Formats: sequence, structure tokens, C-alpha cells
Amino acid sequence: MTNRVCAALLGGVFLLSTGFKLLDPGPYLAVGRLLWFSPYMDACLVALAVGEAVLGMFLLHACLDASAPGPRVVAATLALLAVYSGFLVWMLVDGRTIDCGCMGPLKTEPMVGLARNLVLGGVATLLPSEGGKAPDGTRLLRTVLGLLIACSTFRLSWVSWRSWSWIAHQGAGRGVVIVQVDPSCSSCAQLCLWLMSRPALLERVLIIAPEQLPLPSIPMVLLDKGIWRLGPATPTLLNVRNGRVSGAMIGLPVKGGRVDFQLVEAFLLKQESRN
Repeated sequence: MTNRVCAALLGGVFLLSTGFKLLDPGPYLAVGRLLWFSPYMDACLVALAVGEAVLGMFLLHACLDASAPGPRVVAATLALLAVYSGFLVWMLVDGRTIDCGCMGPLKTEPMVGLARNLVLGGVATLLPSEGGKAPDGTRLLRTVLGLLIACSTFRLSWVSWRSWSWIAHQGAGRGVVIVQVDPSCSSCAQLCLWLMSRPALLERVLIIAPEQLPLPSIPMVLLDKGIWRLGPATPTLLNVRNGRVSGAMIGLPVKGGRVDFQLVEAFLLKQESRN
């Protein structure tokens, strides 16, 4: 009984996480880009999400068939949790407290996500590793979970491809600084007002948002939410040259409780000199 409960818990969490990524891949991909703004990083993130769905399928099958998931499934489960936990530890060390993007609308800070993964890792160690016959399961269940995996792979890959195609188009043969803003972000409004006071800098940036900010004099490119979230936080400043991100500022630097726009200006001028 304990084995079935453990397998059901792990499988359910993995499949729930996959479902959230399927509904809204943007936050998951954007947070992963903290490590490396590259389509190769996106490919690794897609592979992790697919692996998570496959493990969820095997674990749920093992629960329904009352069979041991096998040593490979247990080892893969612990390895997946270790990868995600390692990234969360890096976020904590780097001072990042934003949502990890793992569970969709269930917002979790890195410390909470790390604690959750430690609990899940402990549950995984309770699974019997002997046996490991292929679970019979029902054909309908295998079909549904297979479709979930296929849809997740397509959805994540499609959103990633659209994002990087748009970036490549904007930075083709020239340099541009893309500024990602959000109407609900107070720092974004401060940044836009500051840019309005510096027309020379405003001409060098391309501001993108999911909807128009209440600043009609600011030129913006409105993008759908599928590709708008290029970075994990707002605002995010990306220097793009020949379709590649060569520099990034995630959020605004704060000094003495106030936004340090001198550092923002230094970033923009530095990227301009590179371009």
C-alpha cells in the first residue's frame, strides 16, 4: 500500500507539473534562461519536461498495477529532482527569489521549491527498486498520457521556436536592446518614464509588452503572451546582436531602496558600444 501511495504521489506531481507547463510554457522557459539565454538551453528545458512526463507515466502505471517501478525509474526520478534542486540552489545563492515556474499558477519561491523537492526525493527512496516489469496498465491510460507527453513536447518546442525566431528577426544584421515590460509592474513604469526623459536612449531600445502601458507616448511592440515572456522577471533588458543575446539585465538594480538608473544607463551605453 505504501509503495502505491508513493508512486501515485510522485507520478501525480510530475504529471501536474507537466500539465501546467503545457498550459503556459512561458514562465518555465523564461526562468531556465537565467542560466543561459540560448535556444540550446530551451532544448534542454524541453527535454527535462518530457522526461518529467515520462516518469510520471511510469510511476502512475506502477501505482495502478501495484508493481515496482524498477531501479531505472527510481534513479531517473532522483536524478530529475537533483537537477531541479541544483538549479533552485543556484537561484538562492545568486539572490533570486522569483517564482521557479515549475508549477504554473502555484507560485513557489526557490526555498519552497527546494523543500518540496527534498520531500519528493525522500518519497522516491521509499519506492522498491527491485523488479521493474513493464506495467500493464490500461490502453486508455497509456493513450491519454502519451498524448500529454506529445502535446507538451510540441507546445514547449513551438513557444521556444517562436520566441527565438522573433529575437533573431529583430537582431538580424544589427544590434538592438529589447526591454520586456508588464503593465502590472511598477518598476516597468518607472523605467519607461525614465526612458522618456532620455530620448537618445529611448531610440536605441525596443520595448515589448503583452498590452499597452498607460503611457501612450512610449512606442511599444505588443506581443502575445506565448512569446512576450523572454526573461524571467520584469523588466528584463536583453542586448541582441545577430540573433543572439549577448547581454542581459534581469530586473532593475536597486541601491538604497531606490532604482539605480545610473547602472541601467551604463548597461544601455555599454551594449550600444558593442553594437
